Amino acid sequence: MEHLILKKTFGNKNLPFDISDLILDVSGDYIYSSIFDGAGKILKSNLSFKITKIDSIGGALKKIGDKVYFSRPNFVKTINGDSVYTELSKGIDHSIYSDWNLCINADSNIVTNNGIGPFSTSVYNAKTKELIKTFPSSPHDQMELLQDGVVAVDTRQGIGTDDTVIKFIGEYYEEVSGKKFEDYRVFYFNESSNGDIWIATLKGEVIRIYNNNHDYEWVVSDPYGNGKLRNSKVYYIYEAYGKVYLCNAMGIDVFDPKTNTYDYLDLDLGTTPFYVKGMVHDDKDQIWIMDYNILYCYNLNDKSLKKYPVPEEYKIFVNPCKDLVFHENKILYKRNDGIVSIDLDELGTSRIPENVIFQDLFVDRAKIYPNDNTGILDSSLLYQSVFSLNYNQRNIGFKFVSVDSKELFAEYEYRLIGLYDEWINIEDERVLHFTNLSPGKYEFEVRVKSSNGKWSRSTSKRSFEVLAPWYATWLAFLIYTFIIGGSSTLSTDCK
Repeated sequence: MEHLILKKTFGNKNLPFDISDLILDVSGDYIYSSIFDGAGKILKSNLSFKITKIDSIGGALKKIGDKVYFSRPNFVKTINGDSVYTELSKGIDHSIYSDWNLCINADSNIVTNNGIGPFSTSVYNAKTKELIKTFPSSPHDQMELLQDGVVAVDTRQGIGTDDTVIKFIGEYYEEVSGKKFEDYRVFYFNESSNGDIWIATLKGEVIRIYNNNHDYEWVVSDPYGNGKLRNSKVYYIYEAYGKVYLCNAMGIDVFDPKTNTYDYLDLDLGTTPFYVKGMVHDDKDQIWIMDYNILYCYNLNDKSLKKYPVPEEYKIFVNPCKDLVFHENKILYKRNDGIVSIDLDELGTSRIPENVIFQDLFVDRAKIYPNDNTGILDSSLLYQSVFSLNYNQRNIGFKFVSVDSKELFAEYEYRLIGLYDEWINIEDERVLHFTNLSPGKYEFEVRVKSSNGKWSRSTSKRSFEVLAPWYATWLAFLIYTFIIGGSSTLSTDCK
């Protein structure tokens, strides 16, 4: 349903002149109805930040050193800007299955893990491109080169005890504790820059191995915080600027190894469901956090938070969590259908919300229609900017919207000049009512701000006047004067 004969313009929106109603449908679009021209949909502008797919079939994606590696079924490639270069062309025996993960080992050789078909791990000589070794191995969600030169993985299955290529991360716990690591895999692990190894277990517990792998602890949690981990059911761990970020059901807890205490990242989420899909930090003291619907940017200096909606076609559906990649001022992440690139320069420049449009007018909380028996509106409030109210209509309300406010997580501010001049923030509330307004002239103003701090280009206004009751008009006072004057004269004559 799209309206074709359009006669009015709001910003870059064309609308018919006789709109009688405007509603938000379940898909997040705004549908209007008009008296003579039928119904239609307001077409919203495209999201202004740049997202492009670099390649079509996604495998593993990882930044190692200064290079961004990307695996395909028959290639391992590196990404430079929008260009893709081949680092490794596999033999025909290894070309039909997509790599689940990859790593560069201590000898600078390429280690790949096949997660589809006959599961295996292979090692290729980075210089000669020849296959050095391949062996059966489970698919590994994590494959990381640790500081001791060992490639650690999250799953024990398929790893021989004498194998020198990869090592199950749980073995580090076994070595430092002398006890058996009971699970066959871990939920997530991370080695921080100071050498600490963090392990999130399948049973909802956290192990920290520290002091050059000589000591360990089962991390104690406290749901009230008090400088401790709030919830031990950690599903993702990330390190940035020397601090460790542990994602759990209560949010993101931040461990400072200098104080050995936890702080808590305040993302001001309200009731929004939140599950981190990946994180990365840039070179401007900012941490970027991706969940299913939103890309958050948290500034560590001023604690400010910006939110950017993720379009449906670029949302991350896959589990488990993966580190995002920051490269050339772009954020890269993997989907099943390719690699997505977000240009941060574009992301922060043109996210300006649409100007507010007025949808409905209410008197005594009843909706007012054009040319109804109230006599207030001659046309839709979308277009009529000035109107008058009788004294018995002085309980008034407005409904308004910026059509892309939902996508921009926008907040509204308003003021009613004639009652008060200060701007009042009402977050995402879009209906306001005023009661018992005194006779006089008023101007109702609304503006909107996106989550990244961009204001709408202009303030939307509606002017109106509350008329005085008949007994308080100048004509009534003139009559009162005559009556009082006449009574005084009559009294004098009687005397």
